[in-house]
Amino acid sequence: MPTFPVTGNKLKTIRQTAAGFDSSATADKTLAIVLKNDGYCFCVSAAADRKLLAVQADAWTAEQQKLHPAERLQQLLQTEPLPGKVYSRILVALESIHYTLVPGAVYQEGTGTDYYECVLPRALDEQLGRDSLKRTEAELIYGLPFGLSSAVRLHFPSASIRALVGAMTEYLQSTTPGGEHLFIHYTEESLQLWAYSGQKLHLLNRFKATVQEDILYHCLNTAKQLGFDQPPLHLLRSNSDQSSLLKFLSPHFISCDLIQPGEELNDATGMARLEKAALSDALALLCVS
Repeated sequence: MPTFPVTGNKLKTIRQTAAGFDSSATADKTLAIVLKNDGYCFCVSAAADRKLLAVQADAWTAEQQKLHPAERLQQLLQTEPLPGKVYSRILVALESIHYTLVPGAVYQEGTGTDYYECVLPRALDEQLGRDSLKRTEAELIYGLPFGLSSAVRLHFPSASIRALVGAMTEYLQSTTPGGEHLFIHYTEESLQLWAYSGQKLHLLNRFKATVQEDILYHCLNTAKQLGFDQPPLHLLRSNSDQSSLLKFLSPHFISCDLIQPGEELNDATGMARLEKAALSDALALLCVS
């Protein structure tokens, strides 16, 4: 059987600002910072009307990739002026590829480590964090490189810090219609999958995927395990060409479409569609915070 490779959502250089945006007058603005394994993003918005005013994103260089994430942040803040301004609110989302979700009804304070280690082997240099997902009614326990969250807190003492996957989960929870639905977000060789039924999250997981058949297998297997009957499948937009993947997956689901998080924001930056698609998770963070 032939296999068809899929391209990931690698960050590209994006620098867009709204006409008339004054970077010296940000005291009444919100700054959203997303730190991912492959790059970073800053978004500045006006809280009053949810207007997106400035976006800056880029991939880490080969040299930066060799650094500890806390060192990358330090280097970034020395070279980029935007995060050094004064803001009324700062939101920070950190990418984590290791996590587990615990229903809020059964979670007990202080048991996060036990839940995490029942599911995942904990690395020696891994530090655990916990987010309360109020819309999803669950606790997200996640692992981060040791020292990263402390470095963020050092530079941004008043920031709200959360896991990126948690922000995206809360966004999907707020926008999911009734019935059974699967959502997927594909990044570099990694598939993020959410399964909802009746606006209730039934599964959140990450899988390795390098070809289209991998994505199809994980989606169909998840639907089968949950007893879903050909649910609609929604692909979160990325900056890669998803038309081939959409065509490949469509025959296996009752419907298959692309969705763009952040459409409810008033975008004054004039970002191109592919630029906005590359920032789906960052825009979701702004929408739920």
